[in-house]
Amino acid sequence: MLTEAFPTSNEPVLLTGETLTLAEVNRVAFNRTKVAIDQKAMERVIMDRRLVEKLATLDIPIYGVTTGVGANRTVKIQSDDINHFQSRILLSHCIGIGPYLPEEVVRAVMVSRANALAKGGSGVQPEILELYVNLLNFEIHPLTPSRGSVGMADLGPMAEMGLVFIGQGEVMYKGEQIASSQALKLAGLKPITLGPKDGLILCSHNSLTIGHGSLVLQRCAALLDQVDLSYALSLEGFRGNIMPLDSTANFYRPHPGQIESTTDLLKYLQGSFLWEVGTQRAVQDPLSFRCAVQVHGACRDVFHFVEKGLDIELNSMSDNPLLLQDEEKFISHGHFHIQTIAMRFDFLGIQLSSLANQIQNRIQRLMTPEFSQLTKFLTVQEGVSNGFSTLQKTYTVLAAEIRHLANPGSLDALPVANSMEDQATMAPFVIQKTERILDNLEYMIGIEFMVAAQAVDLLGHPQLGKGTEMVYQCLRKSIPKLEEDRILKDDIETAKKLVASGELLKAVRNVFESTPNSVRDVDQITKR
Repeated sequence: MLTEAFPTSNEPVLLTGETLTLAEVNRVAFNRTKVAIDQKAMERVIMDRRLVEKLATLDIPIYGVTTGVGANRTVKIQSDDINHFQSRILLSHCIGIGPYLPEEVVRAVMVSRANALAKGGSGVQPEILELYVNLLNFEIHPLTPSRGSVGMADLGPMAEMGLVFIGQGEVMYKGEQIASSQALKLAGLKPITLGPKDGLILCSHNSLTIGHGSLVLQRCAALLDQVDLSYALSLEGFRGNIMPLDSTANFYRPHPGQIESTTDLLKYLQGSFLWEVGTQRAVQDPLSFRCAVQVHGACRDVFHFVEKGLDIELNSMSDNPLLLQDEEKFISHGHFHIQTIAMRFDFLGIQLSSLANQIQNRIQRLMTPEFSQLTKFLTVQEGVSNGFSTLQKTYTVLAAEIRHLANPGSLDALPVANSMEDQATMAPFVIQKTERILDNLEYMIGIEFMVAAQAVDLLGHPQLGKGTEMVYQCLRKSIPKLEEDRILKDDIETAKKLVASGELLKAVRNVFESTPNSVRDVDQITKR
């Protein structure tokens, strides 16, 4: 299971600038795990700061320190105005608009940023890094707008988050929206007086994209695990042919994602009636059933592609200009251009759209007697009851929305800053639309569970697999069999909550943790 890579723990997260994981970001965000700065990392930050203060006194152009920013890069900042200029940078970039980010996303953003600063190279004032840690540990969460960035350093939203560091703006603290100055006072903390480069450091970084993206990717991991489960139950309800799950075939086409999906499906279907001779209705099923591991596996391959990029970005420093301690100088660069992350999430969205199409077709085939040999729309009283016929409208519109959301967002940008900034990644928007795709897919997977369970009931509830039986039982505790027409809206919402909460996945995982796994793992399959 992909979600096995996201273990839960109450151990504090140590920020070194080199070792932060996606799992740790999620723990800090959702479990409110405490964080601390590695001592060596703090020593590095202190050394960098001394060099910044030294360079700021020299008569040399340093972007955002002794010069203006953006289209004003050629404007010289006078030495007696350097510190005040940093406050103006922060205030002038507060152009974000709502809605505000949820508190767990704000926490993910802050821990991502703190870890990047711990890496060194920014020249940050050590007190700013310490305040990031204190804000997390005291659970003071700046009100941070979700929009206002074109993905070339998340300026607008991050500037508003940065207001808290100078005692301005508002925060969520102990369930209340209050002034940041009040929250800092209640927690025994003090605002920061900005010095050289500090204003730029607080707003010119990609942590909105990286932090939010880390949460979205974990949600995707849970979804990809659960779509294997919903397919397995659908396969049983369809009396589908299990020949495509023969793991030997993967030896001839060993894509990692396909192997992962096949391995999990074989585990879920242990002991299923589908393994009995003569159970299958046909030698080949429709492609939405026969090619499930190819599509599910492709999603996993792209997932790992995104995961690899985020792992690198979480432990990178993208601040411009970059401080080189050994050479005692700043250099300008383009690390803030995170097209690699925007592109990966765009790619993920496209593949998730393909998954939505396949789910939609599986559900449709289950409801069609010519394919499933069950009643039309899976009704108990065919012709008298509508069964699940109206559900087709719901999952069709969900799939249509996903297809539009899968349009690559990283292609949509216009030049800004008098065309000095003539490219953009739109990365925060790409992350947000990927999250909306996942939300729709959670509904669709919930609906597939509903329909598959009904098909199983119409078959007389034969012997299900070890994993699918647990899913069926959990589902039936909340959603009864459809005996006659009823309001389906509540069932849809309940099924979605079961998927989004991970309740079904947890139940299945517990089943297999209690007994030895008899299924060959990925390495065993590929080494044949």
